[in-house]
Amino acid sequence: MDSDFGIPRELSDLQKLRSLYQPGLPPCLQGTTVRVEFGDVTTCADPADVHAISRAFPHTYGQPLAHFLRATAKVPDAQIITDHPAVRVGIVFCGRQSPGGHNVVWGLQNALKIHNPKSTLLGFLGGSEGFFAQKTLEITDDILETYKNQGGYDLLGRTKDQIRTTEQVRAALTACKDLKLDALVIIGGVTSNTDAAQLAETFAVEKCQTKVVGVPVTLNGDLKNQFVETNVGFDTICKCQQCNIMKVVGFMIKDENIPFIGFLLSYFLNPVALFDSVLWETEVNSQLISNVCTDALSAEKYYYFIRLMGRKASHVALECTLQSHPNMVILGEEVAASKLTLFDLTKKICDAVQARAEQDKNHGVILLPEGLIESIPEVYALLKVIAFVSPSLAAFGNCACGIACFSFPMKGSTEILCTSQEIHSLLKQGVAPDSISSQLSPWASALLEFLPPFIKRELLLHPESDDSAQLSQIETEKLLAHLVEAEMNRRLKEGTYKGKKFNAICHFFGYQARGSLPSKFDCDYAYVLGHICYHILAAGLNGYMATISNLKNPSNKWRCGAAPITAMMTVKHWAQSPGASSIGKPAIHPATVDLKGKAYELLRVNAGRFLMEDLYRNPGPLQFDGPGADSKAVSLSVEDADYMGRIKKLQEYLDKVRNIVKPGCSQDVLKAALSVMSSVTEVLSVMSSTSSSGLTTL
Repeated sequence: MDSDFGIPRELSDLQKLRSLYQPGLPPCLQGTTVRVEFGDVTTCADPADVHAISRAFPHTYGQPLAHFLRATAKVPDAQIITDHPAVRVGIVFCGRQSPGGHNVVWGLQNALKIHNPKSTLLGFLGGSEGFFAQKTLEITDDILETYKNQGGYDLLGRTKDQIRTTEQVRAALTACKDLKLDALVIIGGVTSNTDAAQLAETFAVEKCQTKVVGVPVTLNGDLKNQFVETNVGFDTICKCQQCNIMKVVGFMIKDENIPFIGFLLSYFLNPVALFDSVLWETEVNSQLISNVCTDALSAEKYYYFIRLMGRKASHVALECTLQSHPNMVILGEEVAASKLTLFDLTKKICDAVQARAEQDKNHGVILLPEGLIESIPEVYALLKVIAFVSPSLAAFGNCACGIACFSFPMKGSTEILCTSQEIHSLLKQGVAPDSISSQLSPWASALLEFLPPFIKRELLLHPESDDSAQLSQIETEKLLAHLVEAEMNRRLKEGTYKGKKFNAICHFFGYQARGSLPSKFDCDYAYVLGHICYHILAAGLNGYMATISNLKNPSNKWRCGAAPITAMMTVKHWAQSPGASSIGKPAIHPATVDLKGKAYELLRVNAGRFLMEDLYRNPGPLQFDGPGADSKAVSLSVEDADYMGRIKKLQEYLDKVRNIVKPGCSQDVLKAALSVMSSVTEVLSVMSSTSSSGLTTL
């Protein structure tokens, strides 16, 4: 065991108080006897994906839903789980650390010991790498004592997120066999749970006794689908950005003579920036965005550009907007849907600044999601060819990357190569990032030269473990502040803007919150999911994710169950050229903000008021007791997302139909049933065919 993991924590008075909190269990999981009801076999959301997913997962696709019920539930087909032998279970943290992860471990440990004190829970030290190396720590009540209801992943630690390559999967199989594990619980987001599904399929093929279970834990909030309403950690992240030492970087542009870029490649920027670092050595126990809003209103001379962690989707940015009411939020999904360029975004912000200045308001707060940079078309094209090179793929035209990217010839070369190959080759040769553009073709060079030096360097950083760009390191907020400053200076000189000089301050909020004490909701949610993991194992299920529905209601009304991970998968389809298309691998893909959903509609209705009226709302510090302690995320509360409940209701209706329409029923009853069923099936068939007809164009 590594001495850094599992050691008792030095707790503050608040942490000690939180460690004493005991999350409650829904009625269906209370006691030592639980029933499991198996529903119908599952399918995937898009009928067009059935063939690809079923071929990739022949042993784990099409498994039934599982519902866990209290022992007294009067459900004829429900089975009581009576066999509880001593079992050995492994658990591993994957993905970004997220508040509440420790409570999944606690809940699982508690359930194991309740049903058989001889069971063993092994935590893998250092994430997936520790898993491959079989570095374990036996989880005991004493070890958990100072980790209950605490933030971070420091009980076990984490490293890379991957369990994907052939070598990694073989190492995982070997570890589970050597350690004689009956189950492996993987805690993580979309990538980690996709890997869990592949691992479950491999174990089934290899006839390995280890059952694989996934748990939806990610601060990004993007593991959402018909079975998963929200993720452990999302509630905490959006309510409160906490840290012991918060580093805030202020970014202010000093050169008033920078020309505005009317078109992406018409002009080149010459940025002169001053970076002021401010270090606050205190514990920030409040919602940081709301504090910034109050500060903006107090000083009345700064515009704050705040980028929020959350990867490609904008769930965190949307939720924080609904909670704190900043003046503007730019969602990546809006930008992608409208194909807004840097020019468009700059103009949109500048027009808002000018409109506010006409009301003598020279301050404001603008939220940006971490993944916004990937939603801007021209930057996305560059990121695509930088980050996703794969020379072994079939060529698209003369480009070796295999995707429909632009082709840029090297200077003095007749061979057409994709930009990603050029850039990585030059970097390996020791060429400085700032000098790379001079080695590229005119189009690629112009695109890179358009971007300020700091953005160029950040775009060229080594990609993440899933081959995506390092979004947390790309300072989109500074790029937009830079462009807005330049345009406002231009308008000021031309006399079209008569307000005060524009001043921007930029922040990136994310790391400050990942180790926060989890909210009461996340403590309860994670703990219950840990218990569900045990019941999935006890039911002998493999390749499932622990799920809870009806989360917007109190925990005594939560419905607990398990869904096959393959039922959450989709397959991306790309139209590369007329008559040609390609498909990706089956995976759980990050859920984006639904621009037709109720949460987005709530934002849309209020966006105008937020922009002009300074309706800043400060929910205050994260509450663990009293008013506010039981509040839920706005997006969770307004969405009617009880999919599992609706499935149950549909089954009840179908059962009633079967009981009414039996051999011997009247002709009128039979005719009415046939007429209704014919109409329903016709409508559903049309809806299914429509949902699977579209292709995404690269």
